[in-house]
Amino acid sequence: WQTLKEKVAKFTGWMSMTYAVSMFTRSIRQAVTELKEIDTILTEISKTSDRTEASLRKLGETSFATASKYGQKASDYLLGVQEMSRAGFDENSSEQMAELSTLAQSAGDMTAELANEYLIATNAGYQFGGSAEKLNSVLDSQNYITNHNALSMSELAEATKIVASQAAQSGIGIDEMTAAVGTMIA
Repeated sequence: WQTLKEKVAKFTGWMSMTYAVSMFTRSIRQAVTELKEIDTILTEISKTSDRTEASLRKLGETSFATASKYGQKASDYLLGVQEMSRAGFDENSSEQMAELSTLAQSAGDMTAELANEYLIATNAGYQFGGSAEKLNSVLDSQNYITNHNALSMSELAEATKIVASQAAQSGIGIDEMTAAVGTMIA
């Protein structure tokens, strides 16, 4: 038994070391993949906007801080900047909208694509003019609804992006639309 106990202890020590090396290698691989993705997105942003090299460098550096503030990936934040730029927002507005998108992803457990589409559709439908404050207010109120009812933020965001424009044209305010859609989903 003593010999078996020693062999198991030796084997366990060896496995722990192998596991540690494996986890370290996986972390390095994930970091390199994320950096490649960030580089690709920044290249795309440079092609579709008139940002300077210094602006792109600063955007790349701040993307990590902004994304980590909400527990998201920097690439998701940069995809938000890219989509907001494509939607016609200027440099500053696209960054504010992308930060709001990152917040929506975190609060609503939704994909970057859905969060971007949701914010763009809500902004266009209710003619908020790119006001991050108004959109943040909508996000807060809809998040409140999802926290107190049997629906998810992803479901509400999906519905909002579909009906926002028609509801606004029909004279239905964002709060009334949220209440109606939320009730139907629940």
